[in-house]
Amino acid sequence: MSSALFILTNPLSVRTVDNGLFHPGKLLQKFKKFQICRALTLIELLVTVSIVALLAGLLAPSINKSIVRGKINQSLSNLRQVGMAFELYTADNDNVYPLVWDSNSTNSWLAITWPYVYPNKKFPGTQPSQLKGSIYYTPMVESGTTPRTWGMNAIMELVYTNRRYKTAISNFSEVSLAGDVKTSGSFRVDQANYRNNGKVHVLFFDGHVASLSTNDIPTSTSTIFWSAVNK
Repeated sequence: MSSALFILTNPLSVRTVDNGLFHPGKLLQKFKKFQICRALTLIELLVTVSIVALLAGLLAPSINKSIVRGKINQSLSNLRQVGMAFELYTADNDNVYPLVWDSNSTNSWLAITWPYVYPNKKFPGTQPSQLKGSIYYTPMVESGTTPRTWGMNAIMELVYTNRRYKTAISNFSEVSLAGDVKTSGSFRVDQANYRNNGKVHVLFFDGHVASLSTNDIPTSTSTIFWSAVNK
């Protein structure tokens, strides 16, 4: 029976002293092959991470655009429901629309129409943070203490003092009733807020809503858009 004696000179080599059953060269080749496989695994991991980071960078703008688009759609939907609140109010008040600001009761049109939508809830206030969760809120509103969500057309009550607008006008689909504002409860030329990707959301007297650019909003109040008259 043959015997084998090994002398370990270092961790990477083995020397035989008898019949050559063990080959140090083959052991070294196997170790090198293991190192190569390990290196390839690390390279593959780095490549995978790089691809994921690249895809995330490419998808981020699309995701952000989708989020903004969703907010804009929610804003339009809420404003359309505000139009229904106006309808409920006028049906209960002999076709008279509310004042933009009632100095006697110190209530805005928001507070006046609020009970027709939320009869069991107290009006929280005109701040966007107070209106959040209601139809009077737009998710596109700016941060801060002075911004407002929507304002009511203030020109109409100056022209039609009895505020029976629908009996005085015929072009309901062309006359604005409410829209995005900056810091006031009244919707007018200087308060139009183009916060929706450069557009302002407008509610018309016929109940439809639209996204309008600066070119679509007349600067003169003696127009159909603002006062149902064109001078």
